[in-house]
Amino acid sequence: MKAYTSEIQLKRTIYLVLTLLSLIAFQVPALTSAAPNVMVRGCGQLSPRDIPVLGSAGAIRFDCSGRAAFSATGTAIPTFDLTGTGYDSLGIILHSTTDCSSSNMLQTNQSFKFGGPRQEYDYCVSFANPALREIGGFNIEWTIGRQSP
Repeated sequence: MKAYTSEIQLKRTIYLVLTLLSLIAFQVPALTSAAPNVMVRGCGQLSPRDIPVLGSAGAIRFDCSGRAAFSATGTAIPTFDLTGTGYDSLGIILHSTTDCSSSNMLQTNQSFKFGGPRQEYDYCVSFANPALREIGGFNIEWTIGRQSP
């Protein structure tokens, strides 16, 4: 009789252990979940680079003195206003890109999806104002992790 009782207790213990393991397994988040939205700025003050002759049309690249302006992955919403800057549009390019000709134009308050894993980017502003005689700045703010309405 004692062997039979020990066998029942062993089965109950095994059942209890398996039940606990299954509960723990359901608590672990899936490893295949989407990558988090991440943005890291490269510096506090951007500097212009690749400046065309002012008084003509062109594009100016802004980075962190040769380092990337920021790195990002996921989705983010840029908010900016170019009014009064003399610039017509704002875009981004991969930091490894040689010039602004392939920049992706940003739209203020519209979601932008960064492709793939976290990569490094610079800003490009374009202008077609022949009266532009000096380089001004611009402000941009990013809201990460949500889609535009």
